[in-house]
Amino acid sequence: MFSLNNILLLIIFISIFLIIYIFFIYPILLFIISSFKKNDNLAHTDLLDTENLPEITIVIAAYNEENNIEDAINSIFNDGYPHNKLKVLVGIDGKTDNTDIKIQELQKQYPDRIEYKILAHGGKNSVLNQIIPLITTKYFMVMDADLRLRKNTIGKLVSPMQNKSTGIVLANINISHGTNQTNAGSLGERTYQKFETYIRTAETKIKSTVNAFICLLCKTELFEKIPNALVCDDLFFVLLANYKHKRVVFREDAIIDEISSKSLHGEVRRRERMVAGSLATIKHFWKLLLPSYGWTAFFLWSHKLLRYFIPMYLLIIAISTLFLESSTLKDILIYSQIIIYSLSIMGVIAEKLKVSILPLKLLSFFLMMNHGFVRGIIRFIAGEQNSSWKRE
Repeated sequence: MFSLNNILLLIIFISIFLIIYIFFIYPILLFIISSFKKNDNLAHTDLLDTENLPEITIVIAAYNEENNIEDAINSIFNDGYPHNKLKVLVGIDGKTDNTDIKIQELQKQYPDRIEYKILAHGGKNSVLNQIIPLITTKYFMVMDADLRLRKNTIGKLVSPMQNKSTGIVLANINISHGTNQTNAGSLGERTYQKFETYIRTAETKIKSTVNAFICLLCKTELFEKIPNALVCDDLFFVLLANYKHKRVVFREDAIIDEISSKSLHGEVRRRERMVAGSLATIKHFWKLLLPSYGWTAFFLWSHKLLRYFIPMYLLIIAISTLFLESSTLKDILIYSQIIIYSLSIMGVIAEKLKVSILPLKLLSFFLMMNHGFVRGIIRFIAGEQNSSWKRE
């Protein structure tokens, strides 16, 4: 019969294992499995015949974007994709600034290529639900106004669509701009996205990634209205494609720059919205968690759900450790946690004092990221709206 001490040790080891699984075992499993898979999801011939390139509608949902919209649209037409194959459709979420005036000036520069609609203020999901049904092209691409396309990005996204099983192609977002890219928020996010890039690439090679990040190209025939303001729009499209047994391909070399600066506080808020929205989206597509969805279920559990509950594992470890019988192991667990959390807090303080110490920056980012996860879980349980516009 298990004693209380043994039960607590088991709980602690399971919690530690889950954390190790998320950041080490799962990536290793992906590496092993993907090495036995044909690269058919990424095998493509880049489209060079401009006559056969499909028409694409670029969708931008905008709220107070007069300072960003011009550069965003110019980056689209400077991408190198034929202008006669491009349409830009902007949904303005309420008339609150001069975004429409900026677009009118761009319409003179790119005649018959740009349209905009001024809609009643209702949040991003509401905007997308109203403007995407207006699209007549075979593909549409969703991007934010603070993104800038690099050369040939659109063509690289279009190319994997030659595979009929592909429903969505994801761009690779490069976080390199902003006023202060050495702070913990920016540094931590860039490091985290390198990890995510590896995961998306491996999942793509095996079957289909379940992770979205801001910008995607989608087959218009797949579109369904976003059910409410609680879900994440990009993850909704990705899970919808998986639900319809279509592949979601991540193309690492289709790079888009995000110009928004990052801060530690801003990343906490972003994680909060991301987790709340992701949980609401997964709830909507709960059947994807069942074994019948195979790889998709495996990826969704490993890449999403288990990761969001890391704060719970940390809390369980801390509480369970306190109730262990006195032993060398208990001392090791207690002092290890004290050291890790103390260094993390020191990292937050160093950030406020603008003192740069790399290990502390990464530890503080990890601490604040999990703080955002906790707030996101609470926000999801409370059922708070998630698709409102925020600038961090």
